[in-house]
Amino acid sequence: MAEDKGKRMSNLLARVLTAAVAAPVVVWLTWIGGLPFTLLILVAVGISLYEFLAMVEKSSPVCIATVWILGIALAWGSTTTWFSHHAWMVLVLGVMIILLVYLFFPGSVVRGAAERAALSMLAVFYAAALPACLIHLRMLRDGWAWVLLAMIITWGSDTAAYFSGRAFGKRKLYPLISPGKTWEGAAGGLLGSVLFSYMAWLTFFPEISIIHMLIISLLGGAVGQMGDLVESMIKRSVGVKDSGKLLPGHGGLLDRIDALIFAAPILLFYATYILEWH
Repeated sequence: MAEDKGKRMSNLLARVLTAAVAAPVVVWLTWIGGLPFTLLILVAVGISLYEFLAMVEKSSPVCIATVWILGIALAWGSTTTWFSHHAWMVLVLGVMIILLVYLFFPGSVVRGAAERAALSMLAVFYAAALPACLIHLRMLRDGWAWVLLAMIITWGSDTAAYFSGRAFGKRKLYPLISPGKTWEGAAGGLLGSVLFSYMAWLTFFPEISIIHMLIISLLGGAVGQMGDLVESMIKRSVGVKDSGKLLPGHGGLLDRIDALIFAAPILLFYATYILEWH
């Protein structure tokens, strides 16, 4: 018991130190915007794609390289005017390319090649298209504030869920997918997303009404927690505990941004279509 407690404390310390180092850099690049922020997200996309493909595709290096390049191209290309006019054809050709690559380079194990091809297509959308929404969010008016709000909602929710789950967690939320999560932790996470969003609203985002901020924080917090569960489902289906080992105390990059990349599209949709924040 004492050994487990010591291990948890060591893991928590690693998480805090990693966040303390990475957070200021991410916030600074978010504030700058433009090419530096776009490159930050593209690097995150590249790492996330690598982690995802390392979990699901262990047979064909050619397929891994092709899907990785297509994912980066989609994330960057989606921000261009040209893409908005030709998105359908680009996506159709992308699907065809992936299938043809798996046809001619199925890897050492042909059996299961079709399933791996399907997972590779999922990789492009999950690990590339979803994070790219952060670039689109940054392109809005006051985009830096929207991106920071997405981070505050998800990471505030994650922090509150962690401590409330540790303190009060008794009823399992979804044991089939994530045995450690509890309803109490989920409720604490939602409360955390609301409280942290309220502080953000008071500090740098007063243009939105308090009602809209409440809706955004609840939507972002709830969908972010679902994003966490989605990544847990993916990891459990392929039999891994973490998506990688890049971030001490956090696991892989996907383990850290799984909630953020689900919340970002929701905030983008709300800002664009509900608030018409162009």
